[in-house]
Amino acid sequence: MLILTLLLYSLFFWQKSCIFLTGSLRIKFDLKCWYAGVTGYGRIYRNGVAVGIEQTVTNGDWQTESEDIAGWTATDLIQLYVHTTDITKAATVRNFRVYGSIY
Repeated sequence: MLILTLLLYSLFFWQKSCIFLTGSLRIKFDLKCWYAGVTGYGRIYRNGVAVGIEQTVTNGDWQTESEDIAGWTATDLIQLYVHTTDITKAATVRNFRVYGSIY
């Protein structure tokens, strides 16, 4: 089952994607912050709890992030949250990808 929701606003953070999958997964995304002097952050969450490393980007270029995270179950949400050091400026994500085995 695959469910995708985009752009859910949540108190200065923007939830960019939600997907239901199971197993051990490799999760990749490209992160960019368009503004000079502003740092962008992206982090993978499972059911609202951080499970990934907080990734950062500061140079204004697209940066590809990749993490292998185990222990996903059929009811878990894979969530990607992004924010910046300036709440009036947004970080951008593209190419949100999830890799795993389908049974």
